[in-house]
Amino acid sequence: MNRLHTLPLFFLLVVLLSACTRRPVANLDDMLALADSIPDSVLSTLQKENPEHFNDEDMAKYCLAYAWAQQKKFLFIDNDSLIRHAYIYYLDRNEDPFYARCMYYMGSYYYCSDSVEKAENCFTLAAVSAERHQDYKLRYMALELLTRLMRLRNPEKAVENAEGAIEAYNMYPKKNIGNYILLLLNVGNALQSAKRFEESEAKMREALGLAYAINDSVKISCCYQDLSAMFQDKLAVDSALSAARMAYRYAPNPDYSLKFALTGALILSNDLDEADSLLNTIETTTEYLQYYALYNRLLIDIRKGNVEKSVASADSAINRLEKMFNDEIDEKCKYYEEILSVEHEKQEAERSSKTRGIALVAAISLSLLLAYIYVSYKKTSAMKLRNEQETNRLKLEHEQEMHKKEMENREAQIKIMRDYLLTKISITGKIEKLNDGSSSRKILEPADWKELEVFLNSVDSMFVSRMREQYPDLQEKDLQLFMLLRLKISAKSLASIYCITEKAVKQKLFLYKEKVGLGGEKTSLRAFVEAY
Repeated sequence: MNRLHTLPLFFLLVVLLSACTRRPVANLDDMLALADSIPDSVLSTLQKENPEHFNDEDMAKYCLAYAWAQQKKFLFIDNDSLIRHAYIYYLDRNEDPFYARCMYYMGSYYYCSDSVEKAENCFTLAAVSAERHQDYKLRYMALELLTRLMRLRNPEKAVENAEGAIEAYNMYPKKNIGNYILLLLNVGNALQSAKRFEESEAKMREALGLAYAINDSVKISCCYQDLSAMFQDKLAVDSALSAARMAYRYAPNPDYSLKFALTGALILSNDLDEADSLLNTIETTTEYLQYYALYNRLLIDIRKGNVEKSVASADSAINRLEKMFNDEIDEKCKYYEEILSVEHEKQEAERSSKTRGIALVAAISLSLLLAYIYVSYKKTSAMKLRNEQETNRLKLEHEQEMHKKEMENREAQIKIMRDYLLTKISITGKIEKLNDGSSSRKILEPADWKELEVFLNSVDSMFVSRMREQYPDLQEKDLQLFMLLRLKISAKSLASIYCITEKAVKQKLFLYKEKVGLGGEKTSLRAFVEAY
């Protein structure tokens, strides 16, 4: 008897809940079809909609059309509050024609938020699905962004993706030379990351020739800027400076990136006064630009031998980097707090609406209402807990990523200094051969040792100062040897610096173990210094 009474109440509740959903006013399939051609109109139409009570499919199409039009207007997807709805809906629908597009925009969000592995996964899924549906435009776009993500982690895979983007673009019916130039530069940059400099230069010069053919000064400037970066990586100083000057010359309105590129080339070629003057013209309107300006100022001061200025520049750069990191963490926390707040308000609104509907039959459906409120409360609590866990996880991932970038930046700077020393040793060796092996010139002068000390203190957590403080009995010549070991200078190069044999170097390193308390231990002096 109780079941007969409950059944009509159940159907009544279903009808009331169904009344809370509605269809969108705009045709969402039309919005998806027009997002590429008239993004302004699509955004204007979608902003008039109230998607609060859309069903899952309509909500997914609404969010996808919004992200599509947004990116078409060159607005970065740095907020996942909308696109994630579409991502969840299409994730298990990989045969849907909109699946690839959804994966691409979710990857774009992860790309903007530095979630590298998640972005790679989304772009890979987008590229595979786009090829299956013969959407060559989306495929080359996804592969191009995959190339950028993989340049540091997997350079050879980045080259493969860059070449795949070219192949997909060649099958796209609406291609133009301007985009082809950018894709050629993308291949060149990937080859540069793989240290295949000759192939990289060939691709960049092919792009440059096409840019000259269409007389596009912006593209010409981009080509020269990439060539300059490649020559700097190759340590071809004169070529790097020449290309950087050409990039600056052809740019209609040289921006900060061109000025920084030219500044770096000038520093590399020891044109320090010109580099200093150019650096003073750059408007540092953001935290990142302020940090990069301070970093270049540090390089100039080190090369000029201005010890006090270089220490001050290093301190300022580190403080600016820490502030950028803390500000980004605060923004992330604030963003996820806002998401939780919006979700909570939305659920509260849904609960209130359903409660008003049920109030029409409150006298006969009170038990159902109480059951619904309890289940909804448990669902809300579980969702809030999951969101808090996700926030903490993302925060930890970001902190780990920032630490990794700091370590990579430190290693890159140490590599630059090591390469500089090895080049100097090589040049000195060649001079000695020209002089029949006779040379009284020291490879490293007192100023060079001072520059090394300032450099390691600046970029490597006050390495020399820590060694001097922990081992006060060490002499300056002892610290100089430890500085070279910290830079991972080989035994052969140490032999050249100290004018002794490699065997004598190994004996020297063995004897120095006593000075840092390693006597009788199996740990080598080199391993100890590199890990200190």
